Amino acid sequence: MSHAIEERLEKLFKNIFPEPLHPEIRQISQMNSVEWDSLMHLNVVLSLEEEFGVQLNDEDALDVNSFDSAVAVIKSKLGTQS
Repeated sequence: MSHAIEERLEKLFKNIFPEPLHPEIRQISQMNSVEWDSLMHLNVVLSLEEEFGVQLNDEDALDVNSFDSAVAVIKSKLGTQS
């Protein structure tokens, strides 16, 4: 299940962020992406909620600041490990 989550997240992030600027989408974060501003962050959070059928609280939304953190938050919400 974990691999499936990461694959779904990779597709989601590729739809949000332009491919030429981020060929290694699994490495993207707020720190290394000029596109990841407050509006883009809202887009990421809303897309995660829609894709996985979860609701992120304020703390979860703030924790999503990279591909890896999105994986961790979604796994936590879905109750999956690793």
